Amino acid sequence: MKKLLSIVMASLISLVIATGCNNTASDSSSYPSKSINGYIAWAAGGGTDNVMRTICPLAQKDLGSTIVLTNKTGGTGSIATKYVYSQPADGYSLLLNAENPPLYKLLGLGTIDYDNYIPVLVMAKNVGILVVPADSKYNSYQDLVDDAKAHPGKLNIATTGVGGLPYSCFALTCMVEGIDYNAITYDGDGTLQPALISGEVDASVVAQSAAIQYIATGKMKALGVYSGERCENKELADVPSLEECNSAYEGMLDDWGPFYGAFVKKGTPDHVVKTLQDAFYKAYQTDTFQKFCENLSLQPLGYTGDQAQSFIKKWQSITCWTLYRAGATSISPADLDIPEP
Repeated sequence: MKKLLSIVMASLISLVIATGCNNTASDSSSYPSKSINGYIAWAAGGGTDNVMRTICPLAQKDLGSTIVLTNKTGGTGSIATKYVYSQPADGYSLLLNAENPPLYKLLGLGTIDYDNYIPVLVMAKNVGILVVPADSKYNSYQDLVDDAKAHPGKLNIATTGVGGLPYSCFALTCMVEGIDYNAITYDGDGTLQPALISGEVDASVVAQSAAIQYIATGKMKALGVYSGERCENKELADVPSLEECNSAYEGMLDDWGPFYGAFVKKGTPDHVVKTLQDAFYKAYQTDTFQKFCENLSLQPLGYTGDQAQSFIKKWQSITCWTLYRAGATSISPADLDIPEP
C-alpha cells in the first residue's frame, strides 16, 4: 500500500512539474495576451501626443493586441515616468515620453529617469520654434529680445514646466542675450497652444510638429528656429535659425532638439522587449509613419538598443551642461556623472 501511494505521489509531482514547465513556455510565447497600456506623458494635441497616436495603432497591428493610450500629464513628464516605473516589468505598461527625463536629476524633478528604462524605440527628432501670437507686436527675434531687455522680467513666456522644451530653450536664450522673463506654466503643448494663440502669453517655444499647423493657418508667427540651420518645409523656409539671429549660438544647437520614444521598465523579460521593439520598428518603417514625419518635418531616427541609449546620453550631456552654464541650475552635471559634451 505504501509502495503504491509513493508511486501515485511521484506521478502527481511529475505531472505538476511538467505542467508548470509547459505553462512557463506558453507564457513566454503568448505575449501579449491582453491589451497593453501606453501612458503618454504630455497633454492631448501636443507633439508627443501626435507622434504616439500615429505610431501606436501601427505597432498594435503587428503585436496583435490593442495599445490603450492614456494621457498622464504633469511634472514635465515625471508623473507618467514615475507611474509606469511603479507598474510590473511585464511589458503591459509603456512609457511614451519625450526628451525630458534625462534632466530630472539635474533639475530636482525626481530620481526616476531613462536610466530606469529600456528603450523600445526612439522614433524621431524635432526642432523648437520660437513662436508668438499672430497679432503680436514682435515681428522678429530681435524685436522680442530688445523689448525683453527694455522691460526686464515683463516678458510672459509659456512653458511646460522646469525641464520642458520652452524652459530649456529660453534658458539658452537668457544666457546668450542676458534677458529675464516671467514663466507661465502649462501641462503640455495641448494647453499651451490655445493660451499662446489667444494672447494670454507673449511667446513660447513649441516643437515644430505641433506648431506647424498653426503657423500654416496664420494663428501663430514664427520668429526663429532653435537649430543651426533653417527648416526645409515651405511654411518655415523664411524663418531664420537662431545662429543667424546671433552668432553666439553657433555650435550650441548642433544635434539637439526634442525627441520622442517608447520605453519599458528595466527588468522586463528580453523576449517581451524584443517583441515590442520589432513591432514598433516595423510601424516606424511604414509609409504611413514616414509620411507623417515628412509632413511635420520630423527627422526619423528609428533608434533602439545601444544606439538609442547612446543618442539619449549625448542629448543629456549637451542639454544638462547648457542649463548649468546658463545658470538654470546650481547642480553641476559633473556631480551626477554626466560628462561634458
